[in-house]
Amino acid sequence: MFKSRLIPLLLLGIAGLQGCMKDSVNPEEAKYAENQQEIQQYIAKNNLAMQSTASGLYYQVIKPGTGGKTAQRGSQIVMSYVGRLTNGSIFDSAKANEDRFIRFPWGVSATLPGLDQVAGLLKEGDSAKVIMPSNLAFGSQAYTKIPAYSVLIFDISLKKIQTEDEALQDYAARKKYAGVVKTASGLYYTITKKDTTGTPVSGKTKVTVKYKGMYLDGSVFDQTQSGQTAEFEINKVIAGFTEGLKLMRTKEKAILLLPSSIAYGEKGESRIPPFSPLIFEVEVVSAQ
Repeated sequence: MFKSRLIPLLLLGIAGLQGCMKDSVNPEEAKYAENQQEIQQYIAKNNLAMQSTASGLYYQVIKPGTGGKTAQRGSQIVMSYVGRLTNGSIFDSAKANEDRFIRFPWGVSATLPGLDQVAGLLKEGDSAKVIMPSNLAFGSQAYTKIPAYSVLIFDISLKKIQTEDEALQDYAARKKYAGVVKTASGLYYTITKKDTTGTPVSGKTKVTVKYKGMYLDGSVFDQTQSGQTAEFEINKVIAGFTEGLKLMRTKEKAILLLPSSIAYGEKGESRIPPFSPLIFEVEVVSAQ
């Protein structure tokens, strides 16, 4: 569910949801009070000993990790989770399948406020129970299995706190890519379909390509539609995409793994949160 529906929502930059949430997630005082009452009842019923923050988030470390690493702005967070409502119903779970873990850059509003906040309170390897009122979750918006103004309960494990380079290496290893090469800029790439008869892109000014752009969780932020292509001047796209294309020939396919330093950097862009490594699957159709 998170992979197909909620992960694109958790990564608010994908759909530009962050700005919308700032306008709409603040419930009336009555709704917030109802949330707090619901949380206190849940805590008492389950005999929990939780810490709270000024924002209304509650958390309890269930099992401390052994690493001790903490998140810094732009750190790449990897979490497994089980998500529940206060009535015990599970709205999503990604506990054993690493490809479905939540992955986001920390401290830049790239996910639900409650998840971002707790990631900064935990250490690598910690397992915790987290309770977040609706203003730190989906607010007035309703989604499949999640009614509007829902208090959310997460049992999470903070699996990894990575640098962007570590996260890209991890991605390539999980996908079992062969022949991955790293360039001086930090770009990782592998040519998945070679064609020595193709025209080298390097030295050309325009290219026509098919592509799919993804975040590290696999969710797609942009792509050419089936049967369509995109044409552009090669030096007028992000630096990492330009660099990767110049390593290819026409009729070749490749996987490009870009750190944010050669993508959208510390500021991000539209749907792209700051400090976001990006993955591109690309095919060069023509170059001129």
